[in-house]
Amino acid sequence: MNKLIEQESVERIYGLDGVNAIIEREGQRVLLVDAFGGIDSLEGGCVRWRHGSAYTLLDDDTLRSLNKDNGRGTILEMICSGYDDRRKDLGWTWIKIDSVAKSLRL
Repeated sequence: MNKLIEQESVERIYGLDGVNAIIEREGQRVLLVDAFGGIDSLEGGCVRWRHGSAYTLLDDDTLRSLNKDNGRGTILEMICSGYDDRRKDLGWTWIKIDSVAKSLRL
């Protein structure tokens, strides 16, 4: 079962609205982020969960702590760029990310 811990509305590329969320799934804390994509598709470019990613988190991570600047950018930016060795991309398919987000009504 998926459980929403916290979420925040954010501004993505081109000023589009997006969402970052921390969830609990199968006893693991997970960061979900949506992303921009689809510019060359019939659907047009927009932010969707299926363009997003899922990452492992540490037990004490919060959206507030992930958004703190550590001098090289925020921890969230480091995670999404692949520069955080302690929080890994889960490699979820777009179908899984979209399904989990929808189950939580994100």
